Amino acid sequence: DWPDFPTRGVMLDISRDKVYRMETLLMLVDEFSSWKINQLQLYTEHTFAYAGHEIVWRDASPITPEEILILDRHCQERLIELVANQNSLGHLSRWLKHPQYQHLAETIEPVANPWGGVQTEPYSLSPVLPDSLAFISSLYDQLLPNFSSKMVNVGCDETFDIGTGKSKTAVEQQGKGQVYLAFLRSLHQDVNRRGYIMQFWGDIVLEHPELIPQIPTGAIALNWGYEGNHPFESETNAFRDAGVPFYVCPGTSSWNSIAGRTRNMFNNIRNGAYFGRKYGAIGFLVTDWGDNGHWQQLPISYPGIAAAAEQAWNTEFEPTTTSLANTLDRVVFVDESEMIGQCLLEMGDLYQAWGFNLPNSSPLFWLLQLPKAQIMPFLPENPTQIEASLDFLEETKSKLTLVKIQRPDADQILDELALTIRLLEHACKRAKIILEPENIHDSACMLHEILHIKADYTSLWLKRNRPGGLHDSISRFTTLIIAYERGYGSN
Repeated sequence: DWPDFPTRGVMLDISRDKVYRMETLLMLVDEFSSWKINQLQLYTEHTFAYAGHEIVWRDASPITPEEILILDRHCQERLIELVANQNSLGHLSRWLKHPQYQHLAETIEPVANPWGGVQTEPYSLSPVLPDSLAFISSLYDQLLPNFSSKMVNVGCDETFDIGTGKSKTAVEQQGKGQVYLAFLRSLHQDVNRRGYIMQFWGDIVLEHPELIPQIPTGAIALNWGYEGNHPFESETNAFRDAGVPFYVCPGTSSWNSIAGRTRNMFNNIRNGAYFGRKYGAIGFLVTDWGDNGHWQQLPISYPGIAAAAEQAWNTEFEPTTTSLANTLDRVVFVDESEMIGQCLLEMGDLYQAWGFNLPNSSPLFWLLQLPKAQIMPFLPENPTQIEASLDFLEETKSKLTLVKIQRPDADQILDELALTIRLLEHACKRAKIILEPENIHDSACMLHEILHIKADYTSLWLKRNRPGGLHDSISRFTTLIIAYERGYGSN
């Protein structure tokens, strides 16, 4: 009984609105340890309490240095390595939107992003400014001493705006990849002189494969991808051939979903584990993100984390929904009825019946966040599919009344799943209204319902998470609220 991956980690997003309370983090560490997970990262953009930068984290309820020391000690006692994580190039809008940091930004002008939208706030540091490196180094000065681990994840993913502003001339002369790599090398030198091993997200160098052999010696590439058909085979092979140590990093498929995306999660984790082992990955890191408000409840993330723990230990094990449901029942939720696992996995594939496989999301999620014009392409042609979804949710509610969870937070879990179902039901009702506006509730009724959901969402949030970020998360209900206040014709 030995693991296929020496490092088996979980990365939790604490920067997209949700920062877990210490009680929640300590509980998760205990659980992860029992599942033989041995590395934990907390993805950080602005949610560490850096002295002198209070304007950035003041409303975020950040994790403090003292809390990291407590968490690190708790992890050590349970054979988990707590790895520092600070995005160090892109994803820094929470910093760069403030005037005192804008001189470090690549550009303060709106820039098209890769997801079909426009980035209106400054996004990346400019890699050609010496002050950018000095700024990040000053953050490391405060962050790293709180961790016993000698690894640090510097991020540097999705830097789509590089070359649009201050680095434009350098990019035109040297190429975008070389400008990026030069900054990555500078970060590596800074980390290396401190005696740390650098991890970084590998997406940008994969876009410029000629750079892979030039990655600084000893740096660990994090090969991430979140779709069931992500090309892990070619990407892991590229790192292997260049002699670059790497982790493979699939996801839980929980974010942008409400209830998860079970089939996608299975395929994504399975493929990552299989090709990671085949091509010599030294670690397996499952990621749980919180894009667009971090609306998924904690139990929705458990199936992906449990599946990853199983696959990271034994990639030859062929998981099925039945085997994972059993693991969730026996190990995760300790449900004597042995029902909750199957309920969760079936809820996670509810969106499949609508016939849409959207990247990184489900249509039910967008029905709750986007205006009518933008969600029309996601609606099923046949309204009977909506009725079938509502019938399924009603049946699931009945099943959940029979579960017998033997955990201290059993009532909390059931409340979280009940709210998940209410969100899914509301999404289905909105779809039905749009397709058949004459056959169901009026806008006043829907407004009343979503306001109650918002209130209960707020109450549940505060039981596991800090208040910082809650305002931003619940503000994403505004599109629906305004639509209902104005009536369906104007949404």
